[in-house]
Amino acid sequence: MYVYNSIHKIVICQACRSSILPGPERQERHLRVEPHRLPGDTLRTTVQLLSSYDLTLVIVINVVYGLFLYVENKDWSVPQKRRL
Repeated sequence: MYVYNSIHKIVICQACRSSILPGPERQERHLRVEPHRLPGDTLRTTVQLLSSYDLTLVIVINVVYGLFLYVENKDWSVPQKRRL
């Protein structure tokens, strides 16, 4: 359900094709809504797993033939486009 890329420090949720942001509060918020709606213990276990990854803050722009185009936006300045 989740793909972790340790080189680029991102997790992609395959169910909704979005990146999982770092931080347990953000991850829990993501997993509580559709299409996930994870219940109590499953939610806690999944957040614990996702929180164990070393993640960077990214915004996914587009997915083209399995290649993710994204901007790295750690300080909310003007981002640069990069290709994985």
